[in-house]
Amino acid sequence: VLTDFNNDTYLDVAVANYGTNNIGIFLGNKTGGYAQQKNYPLNASRPIFIVAGDFNHDNLADIIVASNGTYCIDIFLGNGDGTLRYYRAYSTGYDSSPVTMAVGDFNQDNSLDIAVANSGTGSIGIFFGNGNGTFSQQTTFSINSESHPTYIQFGNFDQDTQIDVVVVDPTNDEVYIFLRYTNKTFATTTIYDGTFQSFPCFIAVADFNGNNQSDIVIVNYETNDVLLLSNYFKLPSARQINYLIEQGSAPSSVIAYDFNNDSQPDLVTNNVAGDSLLILFGNNIGTYDVTLSYSTGIGSSPKRLCMGDLNNDKRMDIVSANYGSDSIGILIEQNNGTFSNVITVAMAPGSKPWPVSVGDFNNDTQLDIVVGKQGLGGFTILRGQGDGNFTIGMTYAVQTIKEPYSIAVGDINKDKYLDLVIAGCTFGNIGTFFGYGNGNFSEGTFYLVGSVACSTCIVLFDLNNDTNLDFLITVYRGGYIGVMFGYGNGTFQKLITYPIDSTASLYSIALADLNKDDQLDVV
Repeated sequence: VLTDFNNDTYLDVAVANYGTNNIGIFLGNKTGGYAQQKNYPLNASRPIFIVAGDFNHDNLADIIVASNGTYCIDIFLGNGDGTLRYYRAYSTGYDSSPVTMAVGDFNQDNSLDIAVANSGTGSIGIFFGNGNGTFSQQTTFSINSESHPTYIQFGNFDQDTQIDVVVVDPTNDEVYIFLRYTNKTFATTTIYDGTFQSFPCFIAVADFNGNNQSDIVIVNYETNDVLLLSNYFKLPSARQINYLIEQGSAPSSVIAYDFNNDSQPDLVTNNVAGDSLLILFGNNIGTYDVTLSYSTGIGSSPKRLCMGDLNNDKRMDIVSANYGSDSIGILIEQNNGTFSNVITVAMAPGSKPWPVSVGDFNNDTQLDIVVGKQGLGGFTILRGQGDGNFTIGMTYAVQTIKEPYSIAVGDINKDKYLDLVIAGCTFGNIGTFFGYGNGNFSEGTFYLVGSVACSTCIVLFDLNNDTNLDFLITVYRGGYIGVMFGYGNGTFQKLITYPIDSTASLYSIALADLNKDDQLDVV
């Protein structure tokens, strides 16, 4: 887990060392490096998961450890100088095998509580915090004797004032949602049955069935399909629809937009193995029935998609990053959701384009394209001519972002020119590049999000309503999402992390107001 243990504004790392039965603390420094590990022994506990928070209201970071071998959670209180002191343990029950935890104010008393996924006993446990570092004894909620929950998190899935709990059981390919906690019990439990080894890798959010509520579309890389979830937080098992793309298609990107102007969102996804894009047209009951296919070129293997009006006809066109053919594909919308044959823009051999986005980077009122290159590193600007054609612009070789996965576009320093924020994998970096308004960009400023992290998706938005752009990221190695709040001058506060699961591989993130409280939620 990442947090600041010694109040020097640099992120530190706490590690659960399962094999050596101890906790390790690595203190971070201003260069992005870390001091040698300081260990805290835990006998034969088999520590497996760590969460951080201020559990005794002293404004210092504490940690709680899930000890898989001794069936308990262990409390360490922070001293504020980077050291910790062992406080006490709380049993999770014989043979419970706790594996993950979530932190939140479950009973709304302004003190942090802990929820534990007990894989061995098929249950979840709640420890209510007293605000002084102590907790109540575990309150247990059984799932079933054959379940093995491994991931747990808080949320509000049914638009009420009570916190709900979501638990993932990969053994049975199920997700359990416990709704409306009141009087020490839950009103209902719903189950979403996922597909075995589906490998969901990209999501988009829209209202697909016209009920003024946000729905979710997921592309499943391994099962070669698109999964539509409507009202999933109320009755997920009854409201899931799968659309098979093609065996071996390996879809990895999706766009939701009304391309044929019938007031229903349509879907565009990629067929990597089939070297094509697929258009699925929506109807007014939230289903899809007509599919069109457009070739992106033999051997193109399109990996990522984006859209924009590239020829100024007030229709949305599609851009594909063709990983296999080192090119960018342009499909110009013609009429009623139909598109032209692909226009190909060749890039340097070995580029392996992956992330792609659009924006007017040289202030000529024509949309340009920015492409991240997984093969060569860095990014390239394609200058738009306003008619759907593009020329190669500046190329930036950024070795600290050798494998770019995602690009976000926005004015992060409020100079009225578009800037870039790029998420990369090789060194766990986020890079910010200031636009000069002429198609050129500054040298990068980099933020380390974890020495072994791989940042896979980034979204820019004003999350805290201060008029400054902030960003959200997903991390492939590390099992968390991260938030960095912007100052409005192009710099950002230190990373705040929200653990999901230490073994989770997170690929995509989207924002929507799921519960109609006028605040954006994260999917």
